[in-house]
Amino acid sequence: MKTKDATGQTVIVTGSNRGIGLGWVKHYLNAGDSVVATCRTPAEATDLIALKKEYGNKLLIEQLDMSNEEHFDRLGEALARYNVRIDIAINNAGSGSGKPFGEWDTESFAITFEVHTIGSALFAQMVTPLLNDGAKMVLTSSGVGSITRANRQNEMDAYAIAKAGVNMLARRLSIRLADRNIVVVALTPGAVLTGMNPNGTISVEESVGLMTSTLDKLTMEDSGSFLQNNGTVVPW
Repeated sequence: MKTKDATGQTVIVTGSNRGIGLGWVKHYLNAGDSVVATCRTPAEATDLIALKKEYGNKLLIEQLDMSNEEHFDRLGEALARYNVRIDIAINNAGSGSGKPFGEWDTESFAITFEVHTIGSALFAQMVTPLLNDGAKMVLTSSGVGSITRANRQNEMDAYAIAKAGVNMLARRLSIRLADRNIVVVALTPGAVLTGMNPNGTISVEESVGLMTSTLDKLTMEDSGSFLQNNGTVVPW
């Protein structure tokens, strides 16, 4: 794990025990980078545990439930204590899409907002003091979070509204962190085939490959943008 005096790249990925998050972790470990991988229940994260055996101290597994504010405090304190400095921060963690119209209730909206929008904000706040100047921050968004493209009916209302909030958060953070040359983007992985999305049209590996290529090319001119996995700008 990279500290202030070490060389190389350190990446933090939330929601990393499966799906796209696990894909991010595997990509950066395979590239020789160090990774902080977070998930709700590390003891049950069998794929991460297997990677830990393979990569040793290149991988640090930490607990983070995006709906538990205390977890953010504990994680930030732990990483500061370990003297970790981060080059790429990826907030990938997510949850379900809420209930269909006619069944809306406060709880389903609150849970969706808590994980996606508030969780993204608390992650950014926690990780910012640990970022190196010139670092990059990715907030995972979705095409359904585009207001311009909201022209067809689906049952992802709470999710879409929460992701629109993530897009605004990325824009606000890009302004706040500009003086440190930190690039912040909202990035959509596309329709990825995962356990949460059995109707996906691209693999985790394909999506992560596109996103990492996009991430490598980002400059301060891109900060505050809403991007497709291949770097194409998505309309707000």
